[in-house]
Amino acid sequence: MSQFAVLLLMQLLAFWPVWPWYVTRMLDGSDEPLGFLALGTVLALCWLQPPQPSSPDQPRLLLWPLLSTLGYVLGYAYLPPLLRAALAMLALGCTLSRYWCGRAYHVGLGGLLLLALPLVASLQFYVGYPLRLVTAALTALLLRLSGFAVYQEGPGLHWGGLTVGVDAPCSGIYMCWTGVYLALTLACVYRLSTWQTWHALAVALVVLVLGNTLRTAALFYPEAGIVVLPPWVHDGVGVVTFLAIALVLGSAIRHHVGALVGRHACGALVTEHGTWESRAGGQSTARTQSEHERKAHNQAWRGSDHRDPRTRERNHPDGAWATHLTRGDGAGRVRFDG
Repeated sequence: MSQFAVLLLMQLLAFWPVWPWYVTRMLDGSDEPLGFLALGTVLALCWLQPPQPSSPDQPRLLLWPLLSTLGYVLGYAYLPPLLRAALAMLALGCTLSRYWCGRAYHVGLGGLLLLALPLVASLQFYVGYPLRLVTAALTALLLRLSGFAVYQEGPGLHWGGLTVGVDAPCSGIYMCWTGVYLALTLACVYRLSTWQTWHALAVALVVLVLGNTLRTAALFYPEAGIVVLPPWVHDGVGVVTFLAIALVLGSAIRHHVGALVGRHACGALVTEHGTWESRAGGQSTARTQSEHERKAHNQAWRGSDHRDPRTRERNHPDGAWATHLTRGDGAGRVRFDG
């Protein structure tokens, strides 16, 4: 049995109180079972994509799973079940990151494990109302820019004696969960670096907030009676908005991947400073500019026939010859005596 399998099995046994709670919480109807989707995605990624070789610094990579497991053990008696489960997922993320991508922690993989927890109900309770306020404020600003005298009061939008409330579904919790899930999954598929993954998450959050604002502004018109539309338009606007958000996120992540591939491709070229990058085995070898110049001078000297006899007689009366070879860049002369 490999070292990875032993460590993973020990962690699963150490976290055994988490698993009954996790299954019960996901199936009792108090939360949406979206976590199963994230957990299945992690298992599919680890199964379908081959693992990368680990770093030579093996003790450091093993230190993080052990420290995160120790944190779970020390905080077990004082933390609520959700935070205990988060520490367990963090420890599993360190172990899987060490095996799957050869680094201490992969933000995409660890983030998917955290999304596997039953978070939606807790997010609705703690973050839902602030998000409704932000959405209402941005929507009122956008509607005022379009010519409607709309003002915000709490999570409600007031216009012409009417009040359109921004309810819990319009807070965007589900859209944010799905958008973050998409960004983390693409980060795992393309194996983005830590900085690239955090940048993708930041772009995702900004795009999600703006997209939810546009969706709420679009739904204000039928809800206020300005236009009359069939009921299915409400759901259709949400679907179209999320598709647009997914396209923006995909384009942003592909931009990161394209920049990464471009840097690797440039590694096989001679740079303007005279450096040669070799892709063999992922290693880089460098030849300085002076070495290339010396090679060019030697080749030119071997094929040179324009020796000046007067210079040869003046400098070497005993019969030895000297050749003055002009450098191709015109910077000076190099003498080869023989």
